[in-house]
This record gives sequence, structure tokens and C-alpha cells, in this order.
Amino acid sequence: MPALLSRQRFASAMSEPRYPCPTRTPCTKHTPMPNPDSTGYNEADRQFHEKDQQILQSMRAGLDASRAAAQASAQKAAHWMCCPKCGNKMKEVPLGGVLVDQCTSCGGVYFDAGEFQAMAKHQRTTSPMLEKLFSWMPSWGVGADSRAS
Repeated sequence: MPALLSRQRFASAMSEPRYPCPTRTPCTKHTPMPNPDSTGYNEADRQFHEKDQQILQSMRAGLDASRAAAQASAQKAAHWMCCPKCGNKMKEVPLGGVLVDQCTSCGGVYFDAGEFQAMAKHQRTTSPMLEKLFSWMPSWGVGADSRAS
């Protein structure tokens, strides 16, 4: 029978409000401890929490997008107009009626898409070297047949 009494005492102790005061009575110095079974939140708190999380998520997405754009522009600035051979800066110089990129260090000349064809249109009839170059490149020149000769 003593085990039954201890169970009853335990059940009654769990149903009573829990106070940190040793006298187990409400006092002005101590506040009641929260019930371990309750979460302490109500529906309004949950809605505010969800709204805050949505705002934080949208702010993070905006910051991530701006960081990615800044990183892409910094990477482009670091590699813009750099020589593919030596890595030094390049400048645009006029050559045959078009602006081509020339390295300031090694002197290499590099063409953007269409620049070589535009320059060659003006020079093709007067330059036998360009004629030979075009015959070597089948997509720009006469064709693969002229390369064999």
C-alpha cells in the first residue's frame, strides 16, 4: 500500500502549479515555473514567428543575389582585357580598319568574333599572305581543296 500512496502523491504533485519557492506557495519574489507540457506559444506568436522567418528569408535571398552580382562583376573586372598568353593588360589598337586587342607586354594581337573577317575583307585582294591563310582555313577561305595544293 505505501507504493500506492507514493503514486498518488506523485500525481498530485504533478498537477499542482510548480513554484521555485521552497514553501511551494506563490510569493512575490518568485514567479511560477512554466508547465513542461506546454510550449509557451500561442497562435499569434506562431504567426509572428512565421512572418519574421519569411521576411528574413527574403532578405537573405536579396543579399545572396547582390553578393553574387558583386562577385561576378569583380571577377569580370579582374579578367577583363587580359592577355591569354601572359596575363597582362591589353589595349585596343586600330589594325586594318578594325580595333583589335594587343597585349602591352608580349605584343600579341587577338581578334574578337568577326574582327578578323572584317579586316580581311579590305585586305584580301592585296595581300597574298592573307589569301594563303584563308585557303588554309576551310570555313573562312576557298575550301579544303585549296589546302592540298
